[in-house]
Amino acid sequence: MLTIRGSTWHAKVYTWFRNDCGKYDSGAANLCLYMRTVLFWAPLRWLLLSGRIGPVRIPLVFYPTLLVALPAIVASIFGWEAGLAVLAIYLVFLIAGILLAAYCGTVYLIKLLAEKLGRARTIDSFLDVSAEYVSAVHSKICPTIRFTNGNPPESK
Repeated sequence: MLTIRGSTWHAKVYTWFRNDCGKYDSGAANLCLYMRTVLFWAPLRWLLLSGRIGPVRIPLVFYPTLLVALPAIVASIFGWEAGLAVLAIYLVFLIAGILLAAYCGTVYLIKLLAEKLGRARTIDSFLDVSAEYVSAVHSKICPTIRFTNGNPPESK
């Protein structure tokens, strides 16, 4: 059994989705359902049904269109140097993603080492939850999760 602190942001996202959809029972959940909810279903629900940043609703077709067309739009307005600057920003985000993946891999390796030493603890960090998920997918066994207060935090 895996213990997750109920005050973390990912526990709150899980609770929001569970309370908003009403499709999950209040019983124990497993780590695979938890991660799918936090990483896929909750953001997808927000994007398709809410999609708000403050009071402004962002149309769904705006996201990919802006991502692809932004360098061309900037280049046509401000010149090719500005378009190249936007492409450089894209490159920075790509490198940041690669570094984040390397960091997650390092956290996973540290988690495996901690398992060898037999340490048990309550999980606070989302990277630790992700490392547990990668381990569960690899072993094809998803552990049951519980929250430190017995239930996920109530949505406000």
